[in-house]
Amino acid sequence: MSIVIGGRAGINSVSFSTNETKVKAYRNKTGEIKINVTSKKKSIFGQIGQKLDKIPFIRGIWMIFEGYLDSWKTILFIFGIYLATLFLSSRFITKMPSSIGNKIVHHTFLIWYTYILIILLLVLYSLFIKFSPVGKYHSAEHMVDNAFEKSKNISINNVIKYSRIHHRCGTNLCVFIILFYIIFSLFIKSLILSFLLGCIFGYEVYKINTRWISPFLRPIYIIGYFLQKNLFTTPPDKEHLLVAKAAYECILKIHEANKNGI
Repeated sequence: MSIVIGGRAGINSVSFSTNETKVKAYRNKTGEIKINVTSKKKSIFGQIGQKLDKIPFIRGIWMIFEGYLDSWKTILFIFGIYLATLFLSSRFITKMPSSIGNKIVHHTFLIWYTYILIILLLVLYSLFIKFSPVGKYHSAEHMVDNAFEKSKNISINNVIKYSRIHHRCGTNLCVFIILFYIIFSLFIKSLILSFLLGCIFGYEVYKINTRWISPFLRPIYIIGYFLQKNLFTTPPDKEHLLVAKAAYECILKIHEANKNGI
């Protein structure tokens, strides 16, 4: 069984997290692998996250906030593009005389515009990953954890045997969030509220791991697996696997030390 609760790939890095620690391995300018270790126990946000992660539905809201903390610059940039393009493209609708019919048209436009923008951003993001080192580090992250989970052996010769598709990849979570967002937006006028509810319910379904429910979710996971393989991962080279391995070895040592009270 895996010891990590999450992982992330960067342009030249791989990070893994447990409930207590986050470890990031990266290559510096000279090509050496360096390690950064962050204790969640010493972080106020880490302590709050550990407590809230035990509360259903509330933890979905925290997941949004935590994701913003990790990627706030990217999120603000994307949100800025969304607002700017939405303002420009919807001006001709807002100039129409106010009526119930026009309000419905405006709401429908907002929904479909958001859908199209989400798809466009996913395509652009996938192209960035596909043609940058991120896709290879993302694959390495998955392969190392798969190797440990199934064999407890993360030697490079063993890791290369495992899939670059991972059951707990954030891509699968995004599929659930988008699915619930679409459902809620059909009945709720507020796109922000629809998104929040999509994140909350999507996260709860993503966390389900019971044998009698999981088979019903498999068709949705198949979508996530397809996106992982074809858009968000690229077969890694040895240099990418070594970085992921270094991060995993470090977090294993810390985990064992914490378990033994060292």
